[in-house]
Amino acid sequence: MDKNFTRPRGDGLPSTSHILNAIRSDLARVILPDVQSERSRVLLQMTDLMLRHLITREEFGGGEVARAVPARVAENLRAQIEREYEALGAITSAEEKIELLELAPDISALFVVSPDRLTDYLRSQVPGMTEAVVTNVAQVVGGLSKETFLFDVQLPDGPAGFVMRRDIPNPPIQSSAPDEAKVLHPLFKLGLPVPEPVHSEYDPAFFGMPFQISRKVGGRAISGAVEINNLGAEAKGNCELLARFLGQLHSVNISLLPEMSHAGWSTTDYVREHVSQWQAWWRSNQMEPSVIVDTAYEWLLANVPQSPRPVLVHGDAGLHNIMVEGGRTTAMIDWELVHVGDPSEDLLYCRNWVDQVMNFDAFLRIYRDHGGAEINADNSHYYSLLNCVRNVTCSIAQYRGYRDAVLPLLPSAYSGIKWQKVFLRKAAEELKTLLPN
Repeated sequence: MDKNFTRPRGDGLPSTSHILNAIRSDLARVILPDVQSERSRVLLQMTDLMLRHLITREEFGGGEVARAVPARVAENLRAQIEREYEALGAITSAEEKIELLELAPDISALFVVSPDRLTDYLRSQVPGMTEAVVTNVAQVVGGLSKETFLFDVQLPDGPAGFVMRRDIPNPPIQSSAPDEAKVLHPLFKLGLPVPEPVHSEYDPAFFGMPFQISRKVGGRAISGAVEINNLGAEAKGNCELLARFLGQLHSVNISLLPEMSHAGWSTTDYVREHVSQWQAWWRSNQMEPSVIVDTAYEWLLANVPQSPRPVLVHGDAGLHNIMVEGGRTTAMIDWELVHVGDPSEDLLYCRNWVDQVMNFDAFLRIYRDHGGAEINADNSHYYSLLNCVRNVTCSIAQYRGYRDAVLPLLPSAYSGIKWQKVFLRKAAEELKTLLPN
């Protein structure tokens, strides 16, 4: 049995044992310590036993135990009882001996984000924080592409709140959390409501993976990253704020981002490069062939739409990423998908939410009143398909990363198992409307 999760690439999907042991590991390390009810703790222990039983069945080859117990015959009855007894003992012993696939102690400790460790880091690595004292750290639940920690710091001039966004060892995308600061710095200076970046760290030696620190903002977003249904009264106001923000974002001169912009490139050039990068990421991470995904990328590259001018595209501009407080936007968050491209991509992406609460033409009027570009609504199927295969590619990359990583995060397996199927089906539906009969 694989006890360190370090497998060479190319040996197929994660085994059943691999997944079940990861579930057991999270039950023991994350869930059980927080469970107060004795009944719930007992049920978790029962669950662990059942998981060990399933793992043992796989390791024994499914029917191995049954084959070890022959049909009853009249002769040698005592010997046959003894064989069945030994077979039952063997399976019980195997269940009891199964170990958690734990990290090595030095690796496990490296990933811990505690007040003491953060205090030491801030004092030694971040200018102006030599007297910082971290008083509280809390990990945010949710989010599949980065780990997010909120922490409070006591400084000489008073308390302050910060956010750490850390890469995961099972990355769905190629960009890193510190890369986001290169975009946020100029946007923050322009006065756009984005997190204020404070510090970027690429060296994984401090907390296991690269990370970025920004100042914490007030407000909250409407939860639900993939589909949001039954939106409340606040949603219309949030949609209007989203339209305003996207108008401001799409009016930013992309030359302010020299690492992302290319002199003389058209929007078509940027979109083609963007699709090609995702296609390459798919090819480097796929574990099983998919005619749907291969065909989708080929069609996208052959049918890149025209657009008047390239803009800075957020890539995940939905109600789940706009922080609002007191009727104003405090920040647009989660910039891991930012790139230069077609403004239609952001606008048609968020239409899934907008259409539930307000007229899309009214949304576009607000958008244009705040500097937004003209878009072509006929491109909706193109960007819907791109969004679907991008999400399939993210899910597969996470699933493969989960299989290979030293820190096997269970949400990455969940993403690979659930969301790849959801978006594969949606991609197939889009392809059926786009391909000739």
